[in-house]
Amino acid sequence: MGRVAVVLVAGVILIGGITLLSMNKTSTEYIARCVDQYDRAVAHSNAVSTANMAIGSLVRGVDFQEYSSARLFGAWVSLDTSRMGDSLVKVVARGYVPAKDTAVVEALVDVRQGGMSFVPRATVVAHTSFTTRDEIVIDGRDHNAWGGLIPETGTLAISTTETFRRRNDSEIGGTCAGRDYQPTTNYRSCLVEEGAVWPNGFPDTPDQIFGGQQAGFPEGHLVEIAQSGVGGSQYVTNPRDLRWPLRSLTYANLPSSANWTDIDFGQSSGILVVHNTHSNARMGTLRSGRFSGIIIADRIDQIDNQIIGAMTLLIQASATWRGSGTILFSRDAIEAGLCVLEAENPQFPHVVSWYE
Repeated sequence: MGRVAVVLVAGVILIGGITLLSMNKTSTEYIARCVDQYDRAVAHSNAVSTANMAIGSLVRGVDFQEYSSARLFGAWVSLDTSRMGDSLVKVVARGYVPAKDTAVVEALVDVRQGGMSFVPRATVVAHTSFTTRDEIVIDGRDHNAWGGLIPETGTLAISTTETFRRRNDSEIGGTCAGRDYQPTTNYRSCLVEEGAVWPNGFPDTPDQIFGGQQAGFPEGHLVEIAQSGVGGSQYVTNPRDLRWPLRSLTYANLPSSANWTDIDFGQSSGILVVHNTHSNARMGTLRSGRFSGIIIADRIDQIDNQIIGAMTLLIQASATWRGSGTILFSRDAIEAGLCVLEAENPQFPHVVSWYE
């Protein structure tokens, strides 16, 4: 019995040893698989993060640096970019654990910016033969949102697809070739652009002024923003329904040939659109107050108040402005007015394709 017991014990020890070795091998293989899986996950995460950081730089309009080797989150990454035509950028990001796993992300990004790159060609932009009379002042020199002069950063006073005439004591000023010229009746010819050419045609609607479909402003988008009420925005078909002062986006869709007159802006700001599908919505007399921002209107007859920012006339019939008002160009006022549109239309480049 003693010999049998020894054999049994030896057998148990042998079987236990073999089992333990097998368990250790399985455990080692499992740990190795876990490490490999972790390395693959780190490489993949780093590739995705690097691609997103590059696209984020495009969002901010910041040039990002290409690199062949950089440490990131416990592994290494590389980034290559290449321009694919006027508006497409190819982003190739790699994440890798040295001598082990490598992950690659390739993204094709459309970097065209939308309407937030809105910069008017002049203080007043028109699609008509245009005349100023009485004592109106149009000043293309740059100003802050309260009307203070910012030297040598301005623009033209007027840009029109047709012709311009100044009458009576109306004055024209602005910035030409980096030099400011104060408003005067004997203005410099370089401050007015006549026969202006728009490569894609003059915008027919307010949405087109901000870039249209391509820039995220399909027809009716401004109406939708105004109707949403964001930031105090308003949409009306009767100006009597407006709440004052105006702010954010105000869209007055007036009936055909309607005349909104005797307007007191108080201290209003933002973007004001006065337009209908017939392009004959009419602002009669801008009587008093101040508007700071962007005005887009089919037709304006008389200006006796102060406007700080920029204006666009959509009407194609000849226009004559009368009054004693002042229109001052202001990038600050324009940018402040665009805030409501930036909130609704963030300038994220469009990712055309993403491959991992």
